[in-house]
Amino acid sequence: MMQIGDLIWSHSLAFAAPALSLLIVTFFLKRYLRLRHIPGPFFAAFTDFWFAYKFWTGTTFARLTTDLHQKYGPVVRLGPNRLIFSKASAIPVIYRTTDVMPKSSFYLPIRVMIRGREVTSFISILDEKRMSAVKRLLLGNFSINSFLRQESELDHTISSLVRYLEDTKTDIAIGTTLGYWAFDSISRIALTEDQAFLSQQQDFGNTIGGASERITHWHYWGAIPMLEWLLFKNPIMQRMGKSSMLGALAAQRLQQRLREEKRLESQPDLLGKYLAASRRAPELINTTDVVGFLVSTMHAGSETIGQVTAGILVTLLQHSEKMKKLEKEILSASLSDMPRFSEVNSLPYLDSVIRESLRLNRAGTTILERTVPEPGATIDGVWVPGGTNVSVSTAVLNRDTDVFGPAAEKFIPERWIGLSEEQFRQMDHAELGFSTGRRICIGRNLAMIEMKKALARLIKTFKVSLPL
Repeated sequence: MMQIGDLIWSHSLAFAAPALSLLIVTFFLKRYLRLRHIPGPFFAAFTDFWFAYKFWTGTTFARLTTDLHQKYGPVVRLGPNRLIFSKASAIPVIYRTTDVMPKSSFYLPIRVMIRGREVTSFISILDEKRMSAVKRLLLGNFSINSFLRQESELDHTISSLVRYLEDTKTDIAIGTTLGYWAFDSISRIALTEDQAFLSQQQDFGNTIGGASERITHWHYWGAIPMLEWLLFKNPIMQRMGKSSMLGALAAQRLQQRLREEKRLESQPDLLGKYLAASRRAPELINTTDVVGFLVSTMHAGSETIGQVTAGILVTLLQHSEKMKKLEKEILSASLSDMPRFSEVNSLPYLDSVIRESLRLNRAGTTILERTVPEPGATIDGVWVPGGTNVSVSTAVLNRDTDVFGPAAEKFIPERWIGLSEEQFRQMDHAELGFSTGRRICIGRNLAMIEMKKALARLIKTFKVSLPL
């Protein structure tokens, strides 16, 4: 005979099971209905794990978004609360400079742990008011003129690169070698010292590899940042975590500089500039922020500049007629032995080669996601409710013939030459290799200075070719 307690329990289960089922159905139905007017993969409408799973199984963001836009059109649903656009007309709204759409939580996993503490970087600050205040303090330090005051530091590492190449009698793994050069170069800009990566041909502490791994980690977990925090940044992991070699180096150099009062603001490197800003506004930039800014600047400066410069050379070698045209421009320009930026910045074909390579080779490697503020916004003719995460697929946009003309999928540097002011503005605005709007890459000027100087010197000095 069933006892009263068992009877109550069975009745409770009989009620709870359908109630729980109803709650689950309501939860997922609400998620689906929110953006039901936007096409996309079926499972993406219900869970962000669909998006994360694509990265976990090796699909690149560029490949994924290209396939999705081909199947579903210019606006695609990537998650319950996530949309991606493919047309340039979406850029002025998503990346506008007034009433800014803030960065989404997709950027949280890019934050690193240093000595058991999570530190922010320029890319991972989500508070737009704080970011605007930080930029007001630092932006002058990232101007072309500011970096040119350290041009001798850049010359030093380019000369070291040339000497290494002259002394090496075998084929060069150009991607690896330029990665070492780029890291030593940004190290001299940041700390007025290189780390001997180039001369030793070694990635000490997996610093360069770690930067790439960090980007991969970010993409793996960006769609589900709360789970990333639970797995990797919970209090237990914070106590167990160790700093990377670069994090430890940055913290060590910071402490050295703090002990040397006379060098705090007299040193023209980035560490000195970050410390000067911290002294002016300690409530905005504390010493932990200084370490975070230093690490992120050095990671981004080495990973981006090294990869892009190598990519440009490889692309030129695959298009021999373009390489010959660039060689002719550089060799006929009467450049100094060590080309000055003022000399190479006036070379139109070199500039076009870099822009075209960025358009094709960097497209789709980064997710530039923003969150639509309440109550919502119309983006490319589509109403998007507030709280939705939105971005633009650069992999698709940068091959859009409406923007970049015929054969947009091909490497044609000449497309950037002889344009009207309006045509150039449209193409430049749509090429998002360094992002755009209020959150455009703060190191863009340094990257262009380094790439133009290094490419000019290498092509001026060497006959570059692919191994037979």
